Amino acid sequence: MQIHALELTSFRNYGHLSLPLAGKLHLFLGGNGQGKTNLLEAVYLVATGRSMRAGRDEEMIAWGSPEARVRLDAESLRGRYDLRVDLSRRGKRVYVNGSWVRRLGDLLEYFSAVLFVPDDLGLVKGGPEARRRFLDAQLVQALPAYREAFTSFHRVLKQRNRLLEQIASGARSPAGLDEWDDSFVEHAAAVIQRRAEAVSTLSPLAAEAHGKVAGRKALTLRYRPYYMDEGAPDEVGSPEEIRAQVEASLERVRPMEMRRGSSLVGPQRDDLEIALDGRPARLYASQGEQRTVVLACKVAELELVAGYLGEYPVLLLDDVLSELDPARQAAFVDVAIGRTQTLVTSTEASGLPVDLRRSGRSYRVREGQVSPEA
Repeated sequence: MQIHALELTSFRNYGHLSLPLAGKLHLFLGGNGQGKTNLLEAVYLVATGRSMRAGRDEEMIAWGSPEARVRLDAESLRGRYDLRVDLSRRGKRVYVNGSWVRRLGDLLEYFSAVLFVPDDLGLVKGGPEARRRFLDAQLVQALPAYREAFTSFHRVLKQRNRLLEQIASGARSPAGLDEWDDSFVEHAAAVIQRRAEAVSTLSPLAAEAHGKVAGRKALTLRYRPYYMDEGAPDEVGSPEEIRAQVEASLERVRPMEMRRGSSLVGPQRDDLEIALDGRPARLYASQGEQRTVVLACKVAELELVAGYLGEYPVLLLDDVLSELDPARQAAFVDVAIGRTQTLVTSTEASGLPVDLRRSGRSYRVREGQVSPEA
């Protein structure tokens, strides 16, 4: 995939920006708070329909402006498209070649990006939510079937929790819970099955990348649905077995859920187990080993999405290379950068590998202005 141009209007600290992006590698340099991350956020917004950091869409609108606009001239194997996201205080609207797209998920059919931010370096030591987010980000972009199951499950989860809250308060009877439970089981089982299939592909990709990114130990990824204990057999099971497990878990906790007023089981409690030489990385890996694992996982994510789409997504690196030692920098650049168009941010060029600085186009970012460097 390729971005030919990025245009911003009243987005964050950019009043107006029109930026050609010919070529594969672009380096955006500047101090903190100048607008480097805002550029990547804009691209990620078009790729996923959401920000990677804003709690509300209106936070991306420039102060004092009623609305903002992000526009990409982007090309994929499907063709070349004008992709646009308009933000206002009332909500968000997306357009493809000037035509309004009713469903936000349809935008994902045209453009994809893989994002690597400093917070990702906590993937190993962080909680299960970070690892679920890592899985879901790539699957929602690349697999329409997963996107549908994921969206449907969370819609059902929200409605079911609302009913459970009313039951717990005495405002409603449990009579309507069976119908929501049936939908919950259907969509939860679909999410679990797709995640398990993805991890079975992701694990060898991560192991291969880990070996290239200076990793001496064997890396394995294992998907563990909420109903499986640590150390249980690796097989998640057939779709029928997954469904049966979800049904059984719901039946066991239903009385407690009605007392507490919320869902206590489901794929919103799953985890991705990461091991080095068979030992949990979150417990035994050193800080350096953890970073190597994360680099391998991001390379594997890039490869997995490329495998699903038939082409590499755009790669967005937000001030992460400066967080790595020179050996890991060089290894990551060798296995990841060069395969696809890549946008990199850093406070200074000195924080980037020399080969990267020589091969990329550099820009200076200052107070919402982007200027090419000689």
